[in-house]
Amino acid sequence: MLAMAMLFFTARGQNLDQIGVKQGIKVSGGINASGTFYSSSDTVKRRSPFTSIISGNFNLSLYGYSMPFTFTYSSMNKGYTQPFNRFAFTPQYKWVKAYVGYSSMTFSDYTLAGHTFFGGGLELTPGNWNVGLMYGRLRKAVQYNADSRVTPSFTRMGYGVKVGYHKETDGVDICVFSAKDDVGSVQQLPPDGSLAPLQNLAISVTAKKQLFKHWLIDAEYAVSALDGNITQKEGSTASPQGSNLAGTFLKATANTRYFDAFNGGAGYQATRWGLMLRYERIAPDYQTLGSYYCNNDMQNFTLAPNVNMLDGRLSASANVGLQTDNLDHSKASTSKRMVGSCNINFIPSEKWVTSVAYSNFTGYTKVRPQVDPNYQSETDSLDFYQINNNLNGTVGYSFGEKEAPQSVMLNLSYQKASDHSNREGGSNTSNFISANASYTYAIAKAGFSVTPSANFNRNDASGIESIFVGPALSIGKTLLKNKLRLSLSEGYSATLINSSNAGSILNSGLSCAYSPASNAKGKQSLSLGVNLQNRFKGAAGGRNLSELTTILTYSYRF
Repeated sequence: MLAMAMLFFTARGQNLDQIGVKQGIKVSGGINASGTFYSSSDTVKRRSPFTSIISGNFNLSLYGYSMPFTFTYSSMNKGYTQPFNRFAFTPQYKWVKAYVGYSSMTFSDYTLAGHTFFGGGLELTPGNWNVGLMYGRLRKAVQYNADSRVTPSFTRMGYGVKVGYHKETDGVDICVFSAKDDVGSVQQLPPDGSLAPLQNLAISVTAKKQLFKHWLIDAEYAVSALDGNITQKEGSTASPQGSNLAGTFLKATANTRYFDAFNGGAGYQATRWGLMLRYERIAPDYQTLGSYYCNNDMQNFTLAPNVNMLDGRLSASANVGLQTDNLDHSKASTSKRMVGSCNINFIPSEKWVTSVAYSNFTGYTKVRPQVDPNYQSETDSLDFYQINNNLNGTVGYSFGEKEAPQSVMLNLSYQKASDHSNREGGSNTSNFISANASYTYAIAKAGFSVTPSANFNRNDASGIESIFVGPALSIGKTLLKNKLRLSLSEGYSATLINSSNAGSILNSGLSCAYSPASNAKGKQSLSLGVNLQNRFKGAAGGRNLSELTTILTYSYRF
């Protein structure tokens, strides 16, 4: 029974060379139990008056092996995890690391990129070499059911190989990944033809090189061959997208398509400044079954300078780029997107801290008119612009004595989003402003702190102006040699819509947490949180509402 029970645990990151070093059995973990009580003055039932949840985690360490187990039980739902359903075992010995069970590995962004698989894998790192191997099931079979909303799928198996050699800043990697659906794993196909078995082969080559100490260049080229329906007979292939290099490894059918991707850059980095230029192009419909999602049909040009001055007290970095799509001109519209961002951090002294961040994202879309030999009009075309400006700033100042430190913090945020078109009335602009100012005073020896603050938010969109403004206060105190922590918070927010009172909210919170001194057997803590929210009606009417939420939590660690 003990051997069967040990199979119920998940093991990660074991070092086999530690066997015989870490002797004995160690058990650690904890348990948490909490109950939430809720009441409201509203006659409408908003949520359950009482909910409870119990969760725990246990870890058995045996000669350097770690086998954790977690569980959760709730009055609303329950669940538990154990390796019989999902497990991962990753033993490691020096430069050999194995993956057994449910794992994920990444070879490159265009081949195998973090997709979870059930099977086995190896990572070998002898000297300057880096070798990766994997084989397993990428997707389980899900049978088609007309009465169910579950999406059907075939069993998908895959394997991958990565071989690389790296020396200091130079290196080269070659990746090969292949996946194929099991045609017989689904008994009945959907009548709408939405499910077809796929086969994929993706290959990538990556290289990087440092030149003349400060120069660095890198590049990656990938090719993916995708068969959209392997049940159909072999025949002539469709027009390739990019390169058909992968076609020499994958038997072509009438549904085979080829795609390619390139990502490269060159840069110069000195002590005080640097500049990086990057280019990325991913063919339309590029897809690899080793990734859950892959960007495609886009071309990026990026320029990224950086500056470091005044012994690191002043640093600035920027990123400016242009992104376009519709690379094969098959779409009815083409989009161009300007991307720009800038970050500046300045620390003139230990007491001051300032930072400013700005970004400007601009999108341009041109929709081409449908060709009609009998009628043409300039109004059939559409030029559509989108602009999103973001500005964030922070200023902080610390002062006071060491026993009674004080600080002032100011945060400002501005966002402007607009879109314009050449059609009448085709313009819309929204502005959002947010500001927060706070002051903190603390007495270190007494474990006391108080923080008054003020908040302001203004949103102007579609001719409607919304303003949220109000003060807040937070007070904290520790007692019994820091074993008991108390905190009290009060916040008020008034809402104005087009200068008319739209109501207000008063939030009152009280929390306390007690943790006795740790001992050899364990550590316990008990916390209580109470929040009272009062909503007051505005000029437009409505009704007042009060909500009381109480949360009691007990934790035990061993």
